[in-house]
Amino acid sequence: MAHIYGKTPHSLDEHHLHFRPFSREGFLNDLYRCNGVICNAGFELPSEALQLGKRLLLRPLNGQMEQESNALTIEKLGLGSVMPKLDTRIVEDWLSLTSGKRQHYPDVARLIAEWIHSGREENLEELSGRIWRQVHHQSVL
Repeated sequence: MAHIYGKTPHSLDEHHLHFRPFSREGFLNDLYRCNGVICNAGFELPSEALQLGKRLLLRPLNGQMEQESNALTIEKLGLGSVMPKLDTRIVEDWLSLTSGKRQHYPDVARLIAEWIHSGREENLEELSGRIWRQVHHQSVL
């Protein structure tokens, strides 16, 4: 079963495809219940999917360098798969993968606020290193 959110005036079900109009609540409910996410290679949705332990298939938007970079990073870290264009074979292969593994990300906003409150005893590079050492990714491929 696939839930597809986009510019559609009303919900439409065709076999295993469930087209849905934009709905934050509906989208979040489906995101929490799903096994995997196919999306563009932006930052927010892939990060949320990884944090929830969802397998991930990225399709970077054409001409968007940051999306290409995000996709390459996810692929090199073994956190998801990438398809340069919509490809049925790649989607079928991805669907046969086991489920993803939950990724842990530290509360960066809290750590930066604590750093500022402490009088910035460590420099920004040290703070960055300390935060990144808390990220322990587990390959999902």
